[in-house]
Amino acid sequence: MDSPLTLGNVKFKTISTPNRYVGGPFVDFEIQVVGASDWQGVSTGDHHLRITFGSQTVDEVFEGYQLRKINRSFSPTELSPANNLIRFESIDDLNVGVDRTALAYMKIRYPQSLSLSNANYYEFYLEDANLQSAQYLELLSFNGGPDAILYDLSNRKKIRVIESLSNHRMIVPSGRGLKKCVILNKNEVKMVSKISPVEGTGTFTNHAANISDTAFLVISHTDLLVGASNYTNYRQSQGTYSALVDIETLYDQYAYGISKHPMSIRNFVNQVEFEAINKAMVTNMLNYPNPFSTSTRFVFTLTGSEIPQEVQIQIMTVTGKVVQEIDEMELGPLRIGNNMTEFAWDGKDEFGDQLANGVYLYRVKMKLNGTNIDRRESSVDKSFVRNFGKMYLLR
Repeated sequence: MDSPLTLGNVKFKTISTPNRYVGGPFVDFEIQVVGASDWQGVSTGDHHLRITFGSQTVDEVFEGYQLRKINRSFSPTELSPANNLIRFESIDDLNVGVDRTALAYMKIRYPQSLSLSNANYYEFYLEDANLQSAQYLELLSFNGGPDAILYDLSNRKKIRVIESLSNHRMIVPSGRGLKKCVILNKNEVKMVSKISPVEGTGTFTNHAANISDTAFLVISHTDLLVGASNYTNYRQSQGTYSALVDIETLYDQYAYGISKHPMSIRNFVNQVEFEAINKAMVTNMLNYPNPFSTSTRFVFTLTGSEIPQEVQIQIMTVTGKVVQEIDEMELGPLRIGNNMTEFAWDGKDEFGDQLANGVYLYRVKMKLNGTNIDRRESSVDKSFVRNFGKMYLLR
């Protein structure tokens, strides 16, 4: 995470693009920035950020503490063969007294030549050969020697490499379309010299033996949420207060959108508080993924002893126009504890028409025995403001 850019100021960053090939496909460039201030007097947007990269200019106006992912595609002729200068400018035209934004990360994928500048380790992406089961590849100026080896990380394959006088040759099987590869000298691979037993004994903590008022926190990957939710609810049924959190959400909220950043868990755990709640309430409400391009589901936690009889989620524009309403029959079965809806909103209105990209709001209404169920604020549902959640539709 970079230091903040303040109101009216300019910062410069560089990104390296060695071995770029100007005759290849378009460049994919991605930047993620975070709003680090929220000027209370302005609700339409208190950040105006202008990013300039060669002939590419991006103007972003956004509100409050938000993550903004910016993607651009352009010709590789606009790239320098070495370092490229990116200009970040805070534009002072919104009548705000405070503006702070910060760069979370930048990444670029661009066409490269087959000459690797005498590197002994190189990562790259490789497209599948068109209508071929494999493709022949010759890499020049690679300092891998006779023990070079190629790993197809996407398909988990180790591929033999042949050294000649002028290049390294290999046959790479097709698979997954675009695959991530790494070539290196196999002697550079770090070997595991020792394996130590967990907790000194090789045994794990038996959580079943914990006392019933112990809090239990489960952090899971998106692909494992169904199984993790089932286990969390089982722990809840055994008298242990349990909570389930998606690690992808933690990356966005506690690591400034930087994927796989270890500080996401540490920052979250430093703030999390467990409290046993016997009252019927809804908490930890969010939609995932957010932003989304194809569909998004709703995640929330129900407390108390009874499931609400009436549930409705309203999706509306920022002007308050309701474009979609989802009731309890569409959401799927609910339970006390953590829930992920079977229903996934696809960005269409109630007539089936595709909605435009942008920000949409959602409001949750629940009733038990004719009485409204309150929403309890938590550290997870930070996107909620005045009982309205905020989601981003980006295609």
